[in-house]
Amino acid sequence: MNMPKRYFKILRPFIAPDAQRAVKWDDFYRLFVNHFEFDVKRGKGRVHAFTPPTQGWVFAPKKFLAYKPKRPELTPTEVRDIRKTLKEVYGWGPNSFTGV
Repeated sequence: MNMPKRYFKILRPFIAPDAQRAVKWDDFYRLFVNHFEFDVKRGKGRVHAFTPPTQGWVFAPKKFLAYKPKRPELTPTEVRDIRKTLKEVYGWGPNSFTGV
């Protein structure tokens, strides 16, 4: 799936196993809300439920949970954990997206 480079740059650490860097929570959040058109609901504490759109979504119609860090950035370990979740829920991997 093609996507604008600005979004691909944010998404890359969540799909590429060799990408080990921190990602700003706000960038992660905006990627899913603005580009993927997810509905995001805040739960108790730091939990956020990310639900994909009902139309036009080509992956599994499942929601996933992510914990907003106390800091402004997701650590590389938190990014890795979200990467595992996205692979399990949607099957995303290094070849799922390209930046154009």
